[in-house]
Amino acid sequence: MSVLNFISYSLGIAEILYLDWAAVLIYGYRFNTILEFVIAQFGQFVFSGMMGIVFAFLLSWVRSANYFFNDMLFGMVVWFGSYAITLLLEVTPLIPVHADTVLSNIVTAIVCGLVLAQSFVLAGGKPYQITTSKG
Repeated sequence: MSVLNFISYSLGIAEILYLDWAAVLIYGYRFNTILEFVIAQFGQFVFSGMMGIVFAFLLSWVRSANYFFNDMLFGMVVWFGSYAITLLLEVTPLIPVHADTVLSNIVTAIVCGLVLAQSFVLAGGKPYQITTSKG
C-alpha cells in the first residue's frame, strides 16, 4: 500500500502520502525530520496491521466465500471512513484533496484489500465456506 502510494506520489498523481496522513495524525503536521519520518512510517504500518487484524476477525463473521470482494470492500470502507473523519474534524493539512489523489487512494485501497485477502489465505486462514446439506 505504501509502495503504490509512493509511486503515485513520485509520478505526481497523488498529492499526499499515507505517511503524511500518519504524521499529521501523530504530530499535527507533516514530518520534518528523519526521526519524525520513521515514527510516522511505523505508525502507518501499525495502522495497516490493525486493519488486517480487524479484517481477519470480521471475516469469521461474514458468511460469504467471496472474501476477495469482501476485502476490497473493507479497504474501500476504511479509505472512505478516513476521508470522512478527516473532513468532519477539519484536519487542514490533509484537506482538500483533488480527484487524482482520490482515485490513486481508491486504487491503493483496492490493491491493499486484495493483498490482505491473499495474505490471509497464505497464512492459513480459512474463510467461512458456505456448505449445502443434502437431506
